[in-house]
Amino acid sequence: NGTISAYRILRKVKGAADSSYSLLATVAGSATMYADRGLQANQQFTYKITAVNSQGDESPGVVVGN
Repeated sequence: NGTISAYRILRKVKGAADSSYSLLATVAGSATMYADRGLQANQQFTYKITAVNSQGDESPGVVVGN
């Protein structure tokens, strides 16, 4: 399984198809927060966070903000 080496943060417009997720950021496995800055008022997004281990395997992810 390996240690988590990174988290991938993906974003899509709320209500859009799951295939429309795009990579927003990759952060260190030790990260405990991420701020999505520069957004305009009345924009709504859904985020998916995946974990990547030291072998490069990626988890299915957790959806937030749905």
